[in-house]
Amino acid sequence: MTKKVVFLVMLVLLLISSADILVHLNDFFYLPGSGFSDIPISHFPNLLQLQNGIINDHQIPLWSNLIQSGYPFSANPLSGIAYIWGWIAILFPLPAGINIVFILHLTMAAFGMYFFLRAEGRSQYGSIFGAIALVLSTKVFAHFAAGHLSFLYAYFWTPWLFYFTKKIGARNSSLYRFLAGMVIGFIICADARWGVPAGMLWLAYLFTHEGKLSQKFKTSLISGLIGLLTSSAMWLPLIEYVQYTSRYSLTLAERSVYALNTANLLGLVIPNSGGLAEWVLYPSAVVILMVILGLVLVQENKPIRFWYWVAGVAMLLSFGSQIPLLKYFFEIPGISLLRVPSRFAFLTVFSFAVISAFIIDYFLSNPKGYKFDRFFFLVPVTVFLVLFAAGAYLVTSKLAWTIVWSLTFFLLGTISLGLVIHQKMELNLVPIFLGLLLFIDLSGINFINLQPKNAINHLNNKAPLMDKLESIPEFARIYTPSYSISQEEGAYWRINQINGIDPMQLSYYVDFFELTSGIKNNGYSVTLPPFKSGNPASDNRSSCPKVEKLRALNVVYVISDFTLDHCPGFSSAKIISEKYLYEFNIEPAIAFFQNNNSMVDLLSFEPNRIVLHTQSGGRLILREIFYPGWEASIDGMKTAVVQEGIFRAIEVPSGDHNIVFTYKPRLVAYGFIIQYFSLLAVVILIIREVRRERKK
Repeated sequence: MTKKVVFLVMLVLLLISSADILVHLNDFFYLPGSGFSDIPISHFPNLLQLQNGIINDHQIPLWSNLIQSGYPFSANPLSGIAYIWGWIAILFPLPAGINIVFILHLTMAAFGMYFFLRAEGRSQYGSIFGAIALVLSTKVFAHFAAGHLSFLYAYFWTPWLFYFTKKIGARNSSLYRFLAGMVIGFIICADARWGVPAGMLWLAYLFTHEGKLSQKFKTSLISGLIGLLTSSAMWLPLIEYVQYTSRYSLTLAERSVYALNTANLLGLVIPNSGGLAEWVLYPSAVVILMVILGLVLVQENKPIRFWYWVAGVAMLLSFGSQIPLLKYFFEIPGISLLRVPSRFAFLTVFSFAVISAFIIDYFLSNPKGYKFDRFFFLVPVTVFLVLFAAGAYLVTSKLAWTIVWSLTFFLLGTISLGLVIHQKMELNLVPIFLGLLLFIDLSGINFINLQPKNAINHLNNKAPLMDKLESIPEFARIYTPSYSISQEEGAYWRINQINGIDPMQLSYYVDFFELTSGIKNNGYSVTLPPFKSGNPASDNRSSCPKVEKLRALNVVYVISDFTLDHCPGFSSAKIISEKYLYEFNIEPAIAFFQNNNSMVDLLSFEPNRIVLHTQSGGRLILREIFYPGWEASIDGMKTAVVQEGIFRAIEVPSGDHNIVFTYKPRLVAYGFIIQYFSLLAVVILIIREVRRERKK
């Protein structure tokens, strides 16, 4: 095939597989049976705030007031500020921009995998097969439906990292060291969590493949350093931020909460529908059969043995601390911040894609048969599924569609591979037939697992209530113990909340919130307040918020799915949009003097800047969350900002004053300066190397 034909074939396959997303471009997507996804919960609000900040406020918001009474937006990895390619989304209406950028990354990953496999010596057919096996994996699309957007962005750069690394080994070229370093930087900027497994695999690949040891060290140092420099806007502020958060003190049990268990291994042969994306494993029937076949091709499988080791080790790591001695691995600084061991299984998906590409080429080489027929080793899996299906039907008198689906494709795959092994199929039909089997299997599962929800209807389904809430002052907040106002709704209507869902939460605010909400915090939780059974509509029904602390946070309304009439200070709820609305008849104040009742006027309230006016003096307490980086000036003269509980405070002399609070996080500034000057330097070096190689 010509390069143009390869390009068109892959593009058509990717467009068909993404058709559901393209048709529902401005929708949110969810897993079947799930009402939650991180795209509407986190990524949509963050990108919308970034978009609104640039369009309306003409600035990049470094601080966010949307959730948790305020937090350092620029230091939060989920803000997406450090990842330049994610900014493409804000060029479009949201969430359409998010879906567009996902498809672009998916396409980029497919071509990256194709080029990597070609560099590994695979044929065009094998490379296309491996690329499709990687990007259309049910694990990838399940995580998209679960909203793990930044993680997938990072994952999609992985094939390019290995392509450039392979080219380094082949040519010992500085050009590819620079390119590999840039990709490492993009991975860390997109999602630093994927940097750990990707970095481990990269070093293992680099040092176990052919080449001089000195050149390998040179590559690891140069590319690694470039990766760190070109991602400094992500990790430099994060190092400071994480020390202030509850994430910093994760227990071993909390780090393994989403680890795989042995029952999840059944997902390798039977696809999941709904449930948790973390436990989705199904790589397709034909890929599993190829992986089994590759294991027993002992005379030919030397080039892919490394990938079997990777797949096996990754699966072990996915079990977290359940595996003896692995608890010590997960206590290593940096790795100890990882909370979802099952994501190491993405390395298994990557390895299976590489192995399956090799098996396609093995078939195309028209190999001689073994004395002991290798087809024998494929039969047990299919027989197991037949017996499992029969047993399930006898016990329940019904058969889940996932079992029927799996059984169908394993039967087709086993028969097809049997024909190929026994040379009963034309060689030119082998990659086409097996490729179609792969494509139909994965695309079908992905289509079923993507459940669209109209974003406009979703964001406006409580319009009467939101109209009421929208009237509160820009600095005032609401509280919902039952997630009655979602984060995407809050962001869309610009309503600030004291609760919130985010993996990073300031520890001192978590402690204050526990007292405020009356809801006990039993360990780490991404939700504030925590939901013990995972049912926000009823979990916190018996808890009573403390009115005086709500007022301290400038809470004007409390919205709940259940009544709070039994709580002191709560009575006469209004029911609007089927929610209980409690209103505090008190004028919120953004700031107050500790020892007098003098007035403080608000002149301006922006994400990065707050301007006040007062005609009095004393200790002024701003009812906004304290965090390093906030500076204050009185009539243009800088003054110290100190922590007063969870709030910011300054000493104001007597008299008429204008007071300005400005968020100027130095580590964010340093990080961006280092990152973009490093990127510029690397681009210049790349251009220089390209010119030099052309002359050669």
